[in-house]
Amino acid sequence: MHGNKGSIDDDPAAAMRYTESRLEKISELLLSDLDRKVVPMAPNFDDSEYEPIVLPSLIPNLLINGSKGIAAGFATEIPPHNLTEILNATIKLIKKPNASFSELREIVKGPDFPTGGIINGVEGITEAFENGQGKIILSSKYHFIYDEKNKDKVIGIEIYEIPFGIVKSKLVADIDGLVLDKNINGVKEVRDQSNREGISIYLELDDDANPEAIINYLMTKTELRISYNYNMVAIYENSPKLMNLEMLLHAYLNHLKEINRKGIEFDLAKHKIRLEIVEGFIKVAEISDEVIKVIKASDNSKKGVILALQQHFGFTELQATAIAELRLYKLSRMDQLEYQNEKISLEELIARCNLLLTDANEFDKFLISQLKQIDKDYGKPRKTEISEEKITKNVNTKLLAKNEDFYFFISEQGYIKRISKKIKNANEFNTYKLKESDAIFYFDKINSLSKLIFFTNLGNYFVLDAHTLKECG
Repeated sequence: MHGNKGSIDDDPAAAMRYTESRLEKISELLLSDLDRKVVPMAPNFDDSEYEPIVLPSLIPNLLINGSKGIAAGFATEIPPHNLTEILNATIKLIKKPNASFSELREIVKGPDFPTGGIINGVEGITEAFENGQGKIILSSKYHFIYDEKNKDKVIGIEIYEIPFGIVKSKLVADIDGLVLDKNINGVKEVRDQSNREGISIYLELDDDANPEAIINYLMTKTELRISYNYNMVAIYENSPKLMNLEMLLHAYLNHLKEINRKGIEFDLAKHKIRLEIVEGFIKVAEISDEVIKVIKASDNSKKGVILALQQHFGFTELQATAIAELRLYKLSRMDQLEYQNEKISLEELIARCNLLLTDANEFDKFLISQLKQIDKDYGKPRKTEISEEKITKNVNTKLLAKNEDFYFFISEQGYIKRISKKIKNANEFNTYKLKESDAIFYFDKINSLSKLIFFTNLGNYFVLDAHTLKECG
């Protein structure tokens, strides 16, 4: 890619006239067999040329790249998957066409997002693969940074992989907002240290911070953890259809068989035509003098020469046309040896093509070797980790509270106020901005980690954690 293509921070890409790109090598597998006429062609928008109705793709592009949205009225949400896993599942289907869902599920672990992350829990993946719809939980990856002098002390948290499709700049701003609003204590600073090497969101912690509590709170309150909804709708047999993993793999396998079969038929026809011509050249070498004589005696046109060769020597029209266009030096002994070798080679290729078209086992072996070669050339380890650990959404906010004493006030009209010791010592009672008819009903010095029990005049009571009280007007 050359030019500005946008970024994970939601920066817009430059106009098309300022950007250019070259296809990756793997994209050849989407187009490689177009010249072998393996897919139907249709006129383009102005009938000036023909274009393929579907690409002759050798790779399961829909599954490995995913898709979002088809057209007006049809929504789809297919995440990307790992190429190696999908190819191995396809090989399993070739070897065992009636393979069960659980057998395929063992091979395809789940989606594989380019931004990595961790999928928590496997139930959502299994449901999505079985029904075509389901929800998965995708979390960021992080690690704690320890003090070099004190290996037990955590001084920071680095987030180095974030969920797929999340705007990094907004995520950093959301975390910063929670710190500034004092919804979370123990974080000194939030820094975005990301560069071309990768993502790095660094949280610098206070000495008394609880890193586990901080990261768990941020996971629930920001897009460090998201839910991703599968909705595998695809165009199948010319109409939108909700498809599960088995259906998508079978659709890919059927497509693979179809284009390979048509490709082999195309090669077979091409080899037969060439063999016919080569056999004509070999025959010509044996009777070259007579052939030259007949050509000399024929009328002065290419058509007449072709007709004369057919009538006198029994050449086919194809052979006669090739001989008429043949240059005399091609009748040398060396060229004859080449034609003999080419004939043997063509006969072997034709036999191979016929075997693949008539023997189902050989055809399956051919497909498997093709898929294994693609995997060898382009397969990569998965980036997204899958954890069987389920997510708990309960966060103990008390662990995030700062341990401090403050003064708590209730007025007769039911207003409450929290004031730090520092402000209390610097002010008098008349600065607490009470209404003229109101007065202090109760006040006390309390600790942020304690609980407050309130009793009503009807005998009911409720409990509040002291740390949830905010300093306010």
